[in-house]
Amino acid sequence: MTNTKTVIFRAGSFIFISVLYLSLLIGFSGVVDPANSVFAATTDRVIEKSFDVRPGGLLSLESRMGKIDVRGWDRDEVQVRIEIEGRSEYIDDIEFFIESSLDGVEIRAEIPRVRSLFGRWGRGINIAYTLMVPFEYDVKLRTSGGGISVKEIDGDIDGRTSGGGIRAEELTGVVNLTTSGGGIQADRLKGTVVLKTSGGSIAVNGALGDLTAQTSGGPIRLSDIEGKIDARTSGGGITLRYLGENEGINLRTSGGSVTVHLPGEINANISARTSGGSVSTDFPITVQGSLSRSSIEGTINDGGPDIVLRTSGGSIRINKH
Repeated sequence: MTNTKTVIFRAGSFIFISVLYLSLLIGFSGVVDPANSVFAATTDRVIEKSFDVRPGGLLSLESRMGKIDVRGWDRDEVQVRIEIEGRSEYIDDIEFFIESSLDGVEIRAEIPRVRSLFGRWGRGINIAYTLMVPFEYDVKLRTSGGGISVKEIDGDIDGRTSGGGIRAEELTGVVNLTTSGGGIQADRLKGTVVLKTSGGSIAVNGALGDLTAQTSGGPIRLSDIEGKIDARTSGGGITLRYLGENEGINLRTSGGSVTVHLPGEINANISARTSGGSVSTDFPITVQGSLSRSSIEGTINDGGPDIVLRTSGGSIRINKH
């Protein structure tokens, strides 16, 4: 397949015109932003492209704004759909580049960062990317102004956004998803998974493999998890329902309670401590050292990989299921 490069559209720069009106009769002066006035033209544009590809390639997208939706399908084809809504004078100043090669497909949006007399460029612009890729494909996504959704892909997933939530479903591989501005919802994941947010909650329903979940701004809820877990939050509680053999669990919060539901036959060395509540358990525990209301150190059943539970702002509850 020959390398191709497509420039979707490219327009010249635009000029804002300031209008200053002074009325001595009413003592009023103001500046009118033509891009926000009732006379400003709005438009919708759709860009569609498709490329024949080989499974195992890479889809790469980089855009300073826009929400992204990526899904796998049973075709050796990458389909690209870009929807742009907003003021025509803004839209005409955006450049979209789509390149295909033997390695995969790259999408890049060049969006102005200039400021006008009236403030930041591009107020009211909405960009939405809808992308279809083969089931076996790697994906790398970057956006500063929207959410990310990724579903039904067997490959390495690397997604980052500064301005929205993240939705992940039916993913297998190495998954690394980060947001600074929203929550993360993930369902049915397999592989090595890292989920990080500075501004919301994390919820995972069904995961097999190593899982890291970190947030500074909300609770963490983990359900039906098998594998090694490291979960930390500064702004909420942590709940975990664990399945299968213990492979190591580390849960820490500064701002809430910790509740875990463990199989009755689990083998573990357990260390549970709180500075702001009590520790309780359904399991008989062979205690090491002294026993107190706020901490437990010992073994469950025959002992095994460490389970470490820590909180500064709530109680710890260890339940049997």
